[in-house]
Amino acid sequence: GRHATENEHEAYNNMYEHFMVKELSPEQSDLIIQITDMVMRSLLNNLDISYRYVVNNLLAAR
Repeated sequence: GRHATENEHEAYNNMYEHFMVKELSPEQSDLIIQITDMVMRSLLNNLDISYRYVVNNLLAAR
């Protein structure tokens, strides 16, 4: 496994904020969240277990 780089975190955060700030219909918003979660999960599959555990808890708390 590998840890995400600072740039990857930054890119994800920027993407997330970019989408969340826009005025979206609930359908668009749901779709974006689903896609974002899919992207995150595919990233998480390449990460260390400990890091995955932390992020899964963050996602669950959302």
